[in-house]
Amino acid sequence: MKRLASRSTSVLIDLRSFSAANKGCTYELGELLNSVPLGNVVFLVDSTTDHGFLEETLTRLWRDCDLRSPNRQLEAAEVRVAQMHKQSAREIGRLLGMLLESARAHRFPAGTLPGDIVAAGTTHA
Repeated sequence: MKRLASRSTSVLIDLRSFSAANKGCTYELGELLNSVPLGNVVFLVDSTTDHGFLEETLTRLWRDCDLRSPNRQLEAAEVRVAQMHKQSAREIGRLLGMLLESARAHRFPAGTLPGDIVAAGTTHA
């Protein structure tokens, strides 16, 4: 996951149904914060996401992130959150727009193309 995410311009982490029971996803969140600039990450949530637990988890992981993390120098963590409730065309369009926005913000060497959009951390069945 780390290698793929580090080569990508946008990372989508699916946090629908995220709660304290999702230890594996908590690990992935920590790895993302340690290796991928927050501007390249979009967090997908819905009404089944434990938003309070997610905020606590992200705050703790950001505070404790590795000294080599690209996010370590940030004074404040700002995350891109996509709300998905009905999976409507409008919500999907907004999600794709957020992913493209994060890809556009990424700087590419001349003559290269953007990497893949990565989906990580599926927490629902």
